[in-house]
Amino acid sequence: ELDQHLDYMMKPEFRAKITYMLHDTAITLIHDGQKVGKLYNGKVSNEQKDIDGAWNSSFGSQFVMCMPYKLKDPGIKAEYVGQVTLADGVPAQVVKTSFMKGAGSNPDHIWYYYFEPGTGKLLANSLQGKNNYWDYTRYEQFEKAGGLQMIALRKGYAADSLNKPGKLTSESRHFNIVFDKELPKDYFKIKDGK
Repeated sequence: ELDQHLDYMMKPEFRAKITYMLHDTAITLIHDGQKVGKLYNGKVSNEQKDIDGAWNSSFGSQFVMCMPYKLKDPGIKAEYVGQVTLADGVPAQVVKTSFMKGAGSNPDHIWYYYFEPGTGKLLANSLQGKNNYWDYTRYEQFEKAGGLQMIALRKGYAADSLNKPGKLTSESRHFNIVFDKELPKDYFKIKDGK
């Protein structure tokens, strides 16, 4: 179980800062707009796995937090697939998305988003990755923030095919979502506390 604090700046360029405690270690992931860093108790790691992880976590967490609004980003190809019935018997409209070359950090991923007919409310998604990897996410609750309905509770499931959730693997709760928060100029600067 992790209690994370996430901050994002979208303009003029993307920046991110994620902080949390792991046992007795303070972890900070920072994307300063150009490069990323992972800090353990304020000390920057030079390990490539930590740099790669900070890169993926900064973009991936922001992508998840901003669904379904990220589906309008440049470089995303979307096509309406039709209507299906989800595994729990709920009808849904399906939009299939993928990334154009040069967009997204995982160009091999294909996403299927399920929306409530009539309202457009996001219900769930399926992810198809490399080597026939699948997962399934169900969106259970939303919180209104800045006039938008933002995800408040999402549950992740293992899957072996499209729209077929299996075992529950994760649960994420998002709260206290605030837009246009003022942050110090150097907030996203990678500082090594050696």
